[in-house]
Amino acid sequence: MNFGSTITNAGSFVSFTDSDGNEYAVRSGNPNPWVNLEPHKEEIASNEYYLSLKVTNISDKPLFIQDIAPLEISRQFKGYLELGSPMSLWTTLISEISGGVEDLCMAWHDDSRDLFVSPDYMMIGSKRTDNYMFAGFLVDEACEAELDLKASGSFSFERFSARSLFEGIELQPGESISGDTLFLSFGNDPRPILKRYADLLAEPSVSTQVSRKMVGWSPWDYYLGGVTEQDLVDNVNWLAARREEIPVEFIQLDHGFQKCEGDWLTTNEKFPSGLKWLSDFIYTKGFTPALWLCPFLVAEQSSLYAEHPDWVIKAADGSPLKLNGYAVKAVYGLDCSIPEAREWVKELGRRTVHEFGYQYIKLDGANGQILSTLGVLKDPKVTKGAACRMGLQAFKEGMGKDAFLLNAFQFRLSSGIADGMRIGEDVGGRWDGSRIAKHYGERDNFPGPGEVLRGISSTGAHYWMHRRLWVNDSDYMVVRQKGSRSDLSLPEARTWASCVSLTDGLMILGDNLMELTDDRVDIIKKVMPAFDGSAIPVDFFQKRTASIYDLKVKTESEDWTTLLVMNTDKPERTRDYEINLEAIGLDPTAEYLVFEFWRSKYWGLCKEKISVSALEARDSCVLSIRKRTGIPQVLGTDIHISQGGVEIESAKFDTGTNTMTVKTKSCGKEGSVYIYTPEGYKTEGQFQTGNAEISRLRLKADGSSYT
Repeated sequence: MNFGSTITNAGSFVSFTDSDGNEYAVRSGNPNPWVNLEPHKEEIASNEYYLSLKVTNISDKPLFIQDIAPLEISRQFKGYLELGSPMSLWTTLISEISGGVEDLCMAWHDDSRDLFVSPDYMMIGSKRTDNYMFAGFLVDEACEAELDLKASGSFSFERFSARSLFEGIELQPGESISGDTLFLSFGNDPRPILKRYADLLAEPSVSTQVSRKMVGWSPWDYYLGGVTEQDLVDNVNWLAARREEIPVEFIQLDHGFQKCEGDWLTTNEKFPSGLKWLSDFIYTKGFTPALWLCPFLVAEQSSLYAEHPDWVIKAADGSPLKLNGYAVKAVYGLDCSIPEAREWVKELGRRTVHEFGYQYIKLDGANGQILSTLGVLKDPKVTKGAACRMGLQAFKEGMGKDAFLLNAFQFRLSSGIADGMRIGEDVGGRWDGSRIAKHYGERDNFPGPGEVLRGISSTGAHYWMHRRLWVNDSDYMVVRQKGSRSDLSLPEARTWASCVSLTDGLMILGDNLMELTDDRVDIIKKVMPAFDGSAIPVDFFQKRTASIYDLKVKTESEDWTTLLVMNTDKPERTRDYEINLEAIGLDPTAEYLVFEFWRSKYWGLCKEKISVSALEARDSCVLSIRKRTGIPQVLGTDIHISQGGVEIESAKFDTGTNTMTVKTKSCGKEGSVYIYTPEGYKTEGQFQTGNAEISRLRLKADGSSYT
C-alpha cells in the first residue's frame, strides 16, 4: 500500500501461535498454509482512510491470535515513512494519561530511547516541514490496541505498526476475525486531524453530558486514605457558609471510606454513619453527593468473593490473579467476560445512584489492572479490552443516563460510555517532582500524590477530546499554601488554577479548605465558576507543555480574548513571550487594549503582536485583549478570571448622553471593573496610566446596573 509520497510499500500482518506453541507472523501477500489475509483500504475523504484486516484460519487446526495489524511500514520490506525531514526532527503525540507531546531527539539524547509505543493512537509530525501523519483505532471489536515507532541505530526510520491486541484468542478452522478499524490521516496541521478523530469516536454514541459544568470538592489530594467522616462534614460546612462566592455543586468522597474492595457500599470505622447518611447530609447542605469506586477490584475477604470466587480473573496456573488494592494491599480483578459478573456491576451502579443518592461516580485508574496480560478470562472468545468495555457499559447502564460517570483509564474503550475522562496523572501540592526525596519515591504523600506541572502538560495534550468525547478532567485544583501539605508558592497556585478554570474541564477543589489562607481562598473565588467556553492551546504540538491559551469571551454588548501565558518552559528562568495577533484570530492591523487580571494592571495598546516581558519561571499572566473603540469601554476586571464573562451582562456607552452603563450578572461576586477612557472624555474617580485614563468602578455582581 502507498499513501502519496508519505508512506510507501506498507503492508499488514497477523501474528499467532499454533496448539504446539509455535509462533508465526504472516504478512499480507505472502501465501501460507495457515491463514488468509484480506486487507481493506477505504478512502473516506481527502487524505483520510479506513484500514482493516480480516484473518481467516484456512488450516485444519486451531490457531491462537496475538496481533492483527492493518498497517505496517517496515524498512525490512522496503517500506518507508517520509515527512520531509530527518527522524531526529520528528515530534510525536502519545495516547493515555502519561502520554503527551514529545520531541524524538530529546528522548534519543536523554535516554537513548529508539522505540516509541502508544495505546490507541499516535500522531507523528515534522514541525520543520509541517507534515503530519495520524493513526488511531476506532471501536469495532473493542480490542486493546498499540502503535509503535522504531528507529534504527543511527536514529533513522526503521518501522511503524498499528496493531489490535488479541492475546491468544482462539480461532477455529474456517473461522474469521478482524481487529478494530484504523483511521489514517495526513495533513499540515495536527489540530483538525485530532478533532476529526474525536468526532469519529463520538459518532456511534457520545455522552449526553459533554456540556455539563462539573464543579466540586474532594478530600483525596490532601487527606488521601486517612480521610474521616468528620473531615468531610467540616469541609462541607465551610463550603456551605461560602456558597455564593464559591459555587460548588458536588461533594466527591474518595478512597478511605470503604471496608474493602468488593463491599463498596459498606463503610469502615472512620465513617460510622454510613454512605446513605453521608449522602443525605450533603443534600441537606445544598450540594450533590459524588463517590469514588473501583468496582472491578475484589478483596479476598469481601462478601462478593465469598459468594462468587469463580468471578475473578485467573492467572495461568488457574489461581486468582493478584492485583494492587487500596483498602486491601492484594486484591483480585472482576472477570467481566462472565455475564453474571456484569449484572453485579450493573446492580452496583444502580444502587450507588438510585438507592444511596450519589449522582457523580468516579472510577479509579486502578480498575485498569483487569487488562493485565498475565490474566486469563473465563470466556476464551472475549478479549480483555472487550470485557473491560462491557463492564463499563454495565456500570453506566445501572447508573442511568442522568448520573455522571468519570473514568480514569482506557480512553478509547471509554468512548460513548464515560461522561468525563481523567486525562492526566495525579497532581498534588507541588510544582514538579524535582524536590521529591528519591528514597520515598513519587508518592511520598507529603504534599499529595503528584505535581501540577504534568497536569498542565496533559491539559494541553488532550484538549481536542474535551466536550467532543466527554468532559476532560486534569485532576484536582489545588491551591493550598506551604505548611498545609504543600510546597506551592502563590504564583504556582495561581498558574494551575488559571489553567484549570480557563480550559473549563472538571473543576474539583482538592485542599483542606479550613486551612487555606485568605490569599489562596481569593484565588478560588476569582476562578470559579468556569466561563462557558474552553481555552485552546495556541502552541499545541510545539513543545511538551503548551503554555499559551486563547479563550474567546462574548457578552450581550461586546466580545474579547482572554489570554493565559504560563512560564512552564525548561530550563527554568525568566522569559519573554511574543504572541502574534493573527495566531489568536485577531486583526493585526487593529489596536487592542491589554489588561492583566492577577495584577490589575493596564498594559497599554498593542498592534500586530502582544509582548509579555520578564515573566518569572512558574508564574503566569491572564490578559484581557479588547479592540479599541475610541469611546469609553470596559478594559478588564479583578472579579473573575474571564474578566467580564461571568460577572458582566453588558457594558454600553451612550454617545448621546455621554454615560456608560454596566449591567451585572447575578453571581454574587464583588470587585472592580476598569473602564478605559480615551482622550476627550472625563470620568469621576479617574487615574492616569500612560496615555490613557482609567476609571475604576467598584461593584457587586447581583444583577444591578451601574451608570
